[in-house]
Amino acid sequence: MKMCYNSKYYMLRAELSEDNEEIERDIKTVLELDKSDEIYGQIGEIYFRKEMYEHAIKYYEKALSVNNSKKETMEDLISSYIRTEKTEKAD
Repeated sequence: MKMCYNSKYYMLRAELSEDNEEIERDIKTVLELDKSDEIYGQIGEIYFRKEMYEHAIKYYEKALSVNNSKKETMEDLISSYIRTEKTEKAD
């Protein structure tokens, strides 16, 4: 599924931002445009790269609730659990 131009723009802004409030605003805008598993996974990746693992977990779990067949998303979720020392969930 391709994202529309606006969602790409807001995803990029969230990725580049250092301001947590701006990130949240941009992600909220993206979710108004698209709530696919792909979008949830990409939001999880943004938070993961920013070392905001609790937020990453939330979005990886949402991605898997929409489509639980994505191995990469499951691996990313496990990595987030490990980084938050929630190793019992990583098993």
